[in-house]
Amino acid sequence: MSRGAVLQVAAWEFRRFFKPRDLLLSMALTGILAGAGWGIGKWQASQEPTTREVALIAPFDIALPAHYVVTKRELAQRDTVTADVVGERYDALVVASDGAVEVVARSTGGWADDLGAAAAAGITERRVQALGVDPARLAAALAPPTIRVQSARASGSDSRTLALLLGGLVAVSLLSGLGFLFIGITGEKQQRVTEQVFSMVSAQDMIDGKLLGVGAAALLGAVQYAIVGIAFYNLVGSGGALGWLADNLGQVSLLDSLYLVAFALAGFAFWFATCAAVFATIADPNSSARTSVFMLPLIPFAAAAVGLGNPDSGAMAVLSHVPLTSMAVMPMRVLQTAVPAWEPSVALAVLLAAVWFARRAAGRIFEAAMLTYGKEPGVLQLLRWAAGRG
Repeated sequence: MSRGAVLQVAAWEFRRFFKPRDLLLSMALTGILAGAGWGIGKWQASQEPTTREVALIAPFDIALPAHYVVTKRELAQRDTVTADVVGERYDALVVASDGAVEVVARSTGGWADDLGAAAAAGITERRVQALGVDPARLAAALAPPTIRVQSARASGSDSRTLALLLGGLVAVSLLSGLGFLFIGITGEKQQRVTEQVFSMVSAQDMIDGKLLGVGAAALLGAVQYAIVGIAFYNLVGSGGALGWLADNLGQVSLLDSLYLVAFALAGFAFWFATCAAVFATIADPNSSARTSVFMLPLIPFAAAAVGLGNPDSGAMAVLSHVPLTSMAVMPMRVLQTAVPAWEPSVALAVLLAAVWFARRAAGRIFEAAMLTYGKEPGVLQLLRWAAGRG
């Protein structure tokens, strides 16, 4: 392997797909859209009326919040009142009995749901009063205790949410990077550029450079998504995303943090090399059925999502050591349960070995496939190429 050639190809591929100006423009547009969404939400909230006219048909009085102006009507007047709602005399009609609440609103929305909930709460309060029980004491007695489930390995850490967020970030970077890799490999094959470059750079050096350069561009893009996501959540959400993330990551041990990063990078490299080999065999990117290979890297994340409910199962223990799935399943188990100390090390060693074999196979397939046109090679031919048998 010529390190200089690999780095040259990597630098060219990186500059080809990672452009700081486009990155800043993308982040600026995302910020503008987030700000516009926040502004529209605030403007819409300011347009909400401070009081709403409500007609009530019920055999008893119901205590509703002060911003509802209630007019009692009779059941025989229901059709007339409904017409008044359509005619905008009332915002809504509430038809209530001891066991049901019906809301007929001029327009459905969150406020109509709130009105129904307020009416139901009023009926519940009336029942409590009929029993002669103090509502405040009853509410205190029925209030459920706070439930907190946490991992013994990361006390206080919201491990399940953290596992999902980290897996989602890696999946986004992997899929976006595969898109770049697909464009680069198939485009060069269509233009017959690669076969000319082979006279100066070996196929293995070239595929290694592509994997490094495009992979680095994809990972930096993932950092962009993370920054934008946190900023967007703090702007239009309840805020505190950065503090929550820092608090939970701070409770993960240094060794486990290193494992999380190592599995993410190794799994990224494994799927990158595997898909690059398949991309090189595509004759026509517009009609080839092999473009479905984009779905294969979702396998580990699907397996990890299934295992969230029971990370100690035998199936998850096996899948956390299989290179096809270990990149997502083992980090999920590390965050959620007590994994024996030897398991992450063994699984990582197996995954790194798989990365090396996938990289070598990708170089051999790339060399043969990029010079082959017409019918796409079958599985047996790919295996022969991967083994270096031509």
